[in-house]
Amino acid sequence: IDIHLRTGAGGVHAYLPLHTPTSSSSSTKHPSSNRASSSHRSSGRSEPFRSRAWYPWPYCPARPLEPILLVLLCLLGVFIELFIGNRGWRPLYKSDGHFADAHANNWQHALMYAGFAVSGVVELIGYFTPLPPGTEQGFLSLAFLVETLLMGTHAKPNELDQLVHSLLTGIMVACIVASAAEIAAPRSLLLALLRAMLVLFQGTWFWHVGAIMFRDSMAWDMNDMGGVMLVPVVFCLHMVLICLGTLSVYLSMRWLYVRHGIISSPAEPSQPRPASSKSFTGSHAIVRHDVFGRTAHHDSADWDVVLDGQLELTDVCGSSTDAGVRRSYAA
Repeated sequence: IDIHLRTGAGGVHAYLPLHTPTSSSSSTKHPSSNRASSSHRSSGRSEPFRSRAWYPWPYCPARPLEPILLVLLCLLGVFIELFIGNRGWRPLYKSDGHFADAHANNWQHALMYAGFAVSGVVELIGYFTPLPPGTEQGFLSLAFLVETLLMGTHAKPNELDQLVHSLLTGIMVACIVASAAEIAAPRSLLLALLRAMLVLFQGTWFWHVGAIMFRDSMAWDMNDMGGVMLVPVVFCLHMVLICLGTLSVYLSMRWLYVRHGIISSPAEPSQPRPASSKSFTGSHAIVRHDVFGRTAHHDSADWDVVLDGQLELTDVCGSSTDAGVRRSYAA
């Protein structure tokens, strides 16, 4: 439904396209896709960004694949830590009644996996049942907190071991802060991007810690101070490469979006959206121009106002007596 309104004074022209929703038959046939589009839909061109604990995959947006993989892989990690490489599961106690110190690390790692499995279960619950805003990010922060406490209290026999684990703990603390900050600022794209970068940073450093601690290399001798001094250099190299990689991905995606016309270049002036363009409820665009169609900045310029899905438009037009004339249009 297209409604065209023009005021008698001030030359204000308003265009309100009201778009009808999809047919009820399609929503009945695909309830899961509607659920995904309403609660965990990727931010569209006109939809404000809102951070989430997980994001749908582009080729399967109607299924919570990320939480499912998180739960399954974490359960696999628990199984590997407590069962693989041992006859039966690894007990907590020895035959003499003391704790089995040889299995303590495995139990710590298993509990780390369990914390993220709980976070994945909460994300699945939030997919099928509405939860209070920030619940999923809160449980994700809890999983990072469990991981941080267990890693921070890890037994470290030498200085090199202490250093690599201390740096790893610092990344985990940053993940807690970023995840918790997303609860307070869910519209911040930078916070969501920061959390993704920190998780990637944590993963790459985990791999490098394994190479340092468990590879038979003379360069990473546990008793050599040269290795201890080089660890911060490698750590900072991870950080810089991840930041540069993220920036490169952003610039590449922006170039592709501009090339295919999904977004406009900053050098191009914004234009009013045509009536046939796809829009979302609540989006709007306002453009000022003069009688020749050029962008104008003086008081006599016309205003083109495009409001999608709004039922009321109120504008104030100045008159010759400087008295404001308020006009309200209700659909």
